[in-house]
Amino acid sequence: METLTLPEPARTVWLAARETIGELFTDENGKRSYALTGSCILAARWGHRKDDEVTIVTTDPRGILRPNTRMWIGLKQSLGAELRWAREPGRVLLRTPDGWITIRTRREISARSERREVDGQEEKIASTTLVLGSMLDEAEELTGRDAFDIVAAERFAPGELREALQEHAPRQIRMLSRSYVVMNGFLATDARRRALKASPGVDITNIGVGATEVLEQITDETRKSSQTMGTRA
Repeated sequence: METLTLPEPARTVWLAARETIGELFTDENGKRSYALTGSCILAARWGHRKDDEVTIVTTDPRGILRPNTRMWIGLKQSLGAELRWAREPGRVLLRTPDGWITIRTRREISARSERREVDGQEEKIASTTLVLGSMLDEAEELTGRDAFDIVAAERFAPGELREALQEHAPRQIRMLSRSYVVMNGFLATDARRRALKASPGVDITNIGVGATEVLEQITDETRKSSQTMGTRA
């Protein structure tokens, strides 16, 4: 079984939270109704940068995202966290002393989730393809971290990145690419604070441009491949 260690400070956040999360999102039959996902999974697998956010998805029907419920209050108090509402329905942010926990509700946990050991405990986690796909879905919230991960994915998980891109319309990818170029300066500042010395060859100053080049190259290769297959048919 693959063994993962979350990047700091996300690891500190998760070790403080996971017992509470486990209690809140495990039913009476001992079945867990949550999975770990988000960019911290990529950073744990590739070791290319720091991360300060842990994201979980849950199918729990008891309504953690409704204010003033027992779960809502218990989670807030047990973590010493400040709770913030996100613009997106079904999402809540917990600001802890060391970082963030994002909780999202889903009707179901994707079949592309996997069982892995995370910091000494078996957890269900999202696959690399699933995390990359979610990143592309959330393109309205541009971060240097996401641009960093797109550049890193071309090195560490090119197949998964191509698979994730195939599930998105070319127009959507073009819009994301333009945004990365326009916001390059902002993205570079955000990415710089997450960089590690173990990330050689990454041009942080032009991280948005670099991510755009990766996306456009893969999109172009996919288009040419489709045209070739169509000609042969």
